[in-house]
Amino acid sequence: MRPRNVIRKWAVGLSGLVAGLVLSGCPGLLGGGSAGGGFGLRAQAVRVDSLFLEGIRWQLAERPQEALSAYEAVLAQRPDHAAACYAIASLKAGQQKWSEAIVYGEKAARLEPDNLWYKVLLAQVYRLTMQLPKAVETLGQLRKMDSSNLDFAYQQSDLYLAQGDMASALHVYDELERMFEPCDEWSMQKYKLLMSQGRTAEARAEIEKISAYVPGEPKYYEILAQMSSKAGDYAAAYRYYQKILALKPDDAYTYASLADYYRKTGEEEKALTALTRAISLPGLDDDTRLALVSTFFNDRQGYEPTPREMGLYAGLLDTLLQMYPENARLHFIKGLYDWQQDRPETALTYLEQSLRLDPKAYNTYAVFLYVSQAVQDWSKIIDYAGEALRLFPESTIFYVYLTLAYYNTDDCTNSIAYGEQALKRLPYVAGPDHDQWGQLLYGCVGECYFKNGRYTDYMRVMDEAMRTFPDDAFLKNNYAYQLSLMNTRLDEAARMAQQACRQEPGYYSFWDTYAWTLFRTGDYAAAYAAIRNALRKGGGREAVVWEHAGDILYHLRKTDKAVEAWRKALNLSGREDDTILLKRKIEQRQWIERPL
Repeated sequence: MRPRNVIRKWAVGLSGLVAGLVLSGCPGLLGGGSAGGGFGLRAQAVRVDSLFLEGIRWQLAERPQEALSAYEAVLAQRPDHAAACYAIASLKAGQQKWSEAIVYGEKAARLEPDNLWYKVLLAQVYRLTMQLPKAVETLGQLRKMDSSNLDFAYQQSDLYLAQGDMASALHVYDELERMFEPCDEWSMQKYKLLMSQGRTAEARAEIEKISAYVPGEPKYYEILAQMSSKAGDYAAAYRYYQKILALKPDDAYTYASLADYYRKTGEEEKALTALTRAISLPGLDDDTRLALVSTFFNDRQGYEPTPREMGLYAGLLDTLLQMYPENARLHFIKGLYDWQQDRPETALTYLEQSLRLDPKAYNTYAVFLYVSQAVQDWSKIIDYAGEALRLFPESTIFYVYLTLAYYNTDDCTNSIAYGEQALKRLPYVAGPDHDQWGQLLYGCVGECYFKNGRYTDYMRVMDEAMRTFPDDAFLKNNYAYQLSLMNTRLDEAARMAQQACRQEPGYYSFWDTYAWTLFRTGDYAAAYAAIRNALRKGGGREAVVWEHAGDILYHLRKTDKAVEAWRKALNLSGREDDTILLKRKIEQRQWIERPL
């Protein structure tokens, strides 16, 4: 294969070539002189040469104005002095006086059409002034003058592309192949051009051609494998991967590609094995290893692996954690994995370690708090949600977690404080989070106000909840029950309780609430019908439902049955306060109102 022969590049500075190029185009300086002139002509030639050399000296001394004056003096005596025209053109180009550079450059090329250097300058000036057709034409002339200079061909192809002439750009490389032989650089260039035009079949043919010419070059098999896989021809892709491994049996990148291939064919276990092999081999840098595994696990979201595959997942993660024990992302992935495997305690350990390594990772805080909530580790939530809130003070979710954690640790003061802050931010939360967070917040904050005896604040919050979530049956049920306990707005409470039962008729607790609101209004018959529904739907396992049943029966003048219901409540009751009151009711055979 002929190596690329880079003789000259556009990047070569114009002034740096002046001396050599000018000398090559100045017959007087090379001893050519005038063949038949007398002393006068020889004297004139000497003066012209002297002026020209003076111009070169000024130019080498980086005194362009003095150099121009000397070259112009040459042209004043010899208008057909091609080298002086070229020298002026190069100086004008250096000053970005393009129109003058073109005038002098074209004149030099006309005077000496076989001078390659003059055309090199002219082609460059045409390109810089975006006269691309003229630049292409001049490069064509240069290629005829020096076919061994591949740089002229590359430049011409690039200019064809700049004009959108893909066919001519490709034709240049075809010509080079006919003149020399197939070459990796030319084939790869044609492959890229064809792929950019969506001409996949032609691009593939180009790679197959160069692969046949240079058998045993793995990179061509890699390209063909990827193209085959993308086209859905997995059998062909697999054959190419096997060829690569036969040439490079320990190539990490090939195993990484194989892992991707196996994923596409649904062979999850083989994909994991190939990926494990890839990360254990030398050749991959740390970032690439971690990116491969992160991408792999992200792609597996929603996938239900087999137990065997889960074991391979675990092995892969353990290998990486041994290699990179300080990598926060790996601890995060391992935490997610353990959570998916229903191992919340170890999941929390890995997530907590991830936060130690990267204490400002928002997503890790979010997942850690979610798992902590699932295991009801409220103290951890208070610690970590508080830290997250200091880092991300505008993030509503951390206010929500703190509200919930303080509520569950009976710290109503803090639960109210964080909950009210969260409720102020709720209107700016979109999607399902708005509803889930809102219902939780109103429930916690409202309950805390009620527990603290702040009934006016409780009703304010719950009225706002009803305006925000008018169709939420659970909020309606809770509000109705608390209103009945406060013995206020009873008709409204009964209406909300009835609506909740219609929306969710399967909840015994909703029927119990409805029964108690009716009891409070004095409609004992309707209350009895509702409490019977509560008992039929599962409320018979709850002490409060039997107690309410007994209260209703007592007011229906069925004292024996009321006492029987209170006895059932006593057998199910676990709270000391409840048992004391129930015993009094049973002993006295009368209803005693429970204090608020």
